Amino acid sequence: MKKGILFFLALACTMLHAATAVGKICNILDYGAKPDNSTDSSAALLAAFDSCVKPNLPNNPTLLVPIGTFLLSKNVLFKGDGWTFTLKGNIVIAFDPALVGSLIHFFYVSNFEFNGHGTIDGQGRLWSVNGKPMFHMTVLGNNTQVYNIRIHGEDHGATDGIDIGGWHNHVHHVHVTNRDECVTVASPSSNILIENVFCDNAGATNIGSLGKGGGTAFIQNIVMRNNVYYQTEWAVGIKAYPCANGIVRNITWENLIMDQVVYPVYIDMFWQNCDKGVANGNLKIRGITINNVTGTSATRRPGMNFKCIPNSPCEKIAVTNSKIWRDDGTAGYDQCENALGTGSCLGTKATMTTMMFSPMSSPLPKHTIPKSGWPRTDPLGL
Repeated sequence: MKKGILFFLALACTMLHAATAVGKICNILDYGAKPDNSTDSSAALLAAFDSCVKPNLPNNPTLLVPIGTFLLSKNVLFKGDGWTFTLKGNIVIAFDPALVGSLIHFFYVSNFEFNGHGTIDGQGRLWSVNGKPMFHMTVLGNNTQVYNIRIHGEDHGATDGIDIGGWHNHVHHVHVTNRDECVTVASPSSNILIENVFCDNAGATNIGSLGKGGGTAFIQNIVMRNNVYYQTEWAVGIKAYPCANGIVRNITWENLIMDQVVYPVYIDMFWQNCDKGVANGNLKIRGITINNVTGTSATRRPGMNFKCIPNSPCEKIAVTNSKIWRDDGTAGYDQCENALGTGSCLGTKATMTTMMFSPMSSPLPKHTIPKSGWPRTDPLGL
């Protein structure tokens, strides 16, 4: 069965925000688009770009999708520097099993901005019973910002909200509901800040997975802070194959609230089995700071679980002011395997250790679940 796609936005670029004043407006209605949710708009999008946007680059012309509902039945790819894509209306992705790949693809663009109060409807409810959905948004680039976005996916695996990789990127004020990653960091990445994110019945703000097939990972200087995780499968973690190589260092998880999370905080270097014949790797994970991370677990699994490989223990993990209880308020526990550091169950020896802690003396303060009205600029009730 061919893979279906909810919505996949790929950017390989140095992008966001266009600094120049607004230039020429290129309205797709002037190039044959019809807001009737039945006429394919791909040709109009490409014609508006080729005939109107390109001649005005790099003076910040705007490709405008106005108010209305526009069907997209074919893949579209845009390449160029110094322009804006404004979505005021609604784009509906046609349900067609032959429609695969990147649906709306911005390729090697710089000084680029995607904005607007419109929506993109990937019709995930149809794909979830007819095929395999894929990621919503992928951002591969440098010096980017992603913010004020609401993503709602089906209760289905492989429906990542935002996958991001590159240098000097910032994701903030994002609300994701799906059944896989909320926001995930891919290799290679350096200097990424993920904050004020609400993962609502979703996955997690993860790093990885890393090293499939013995690949080499490079992840450093990642900060995840001021986020809320409500009834999610995971919250924050690092996922790696035992055959992974490379380095993950200088990771900060700070000021995080977790409510009924299955796997709240974890490092798992045995995420999945490696391909047959691929030797164990030597991935180095070091310099993990965990501060003011509190909440509840929906299960009797460890609140914090550090599962590292014997030949390459995780090092320099520091846990302060952090504790995950069970949702009923009873005693929780953390578990460490080949993990070195201070706080929690961490120590100076690469062994298996468990730390139990007492039940809650009083209920934890509940976070405020964001109401309707996205996009928003307030910090999600934190």
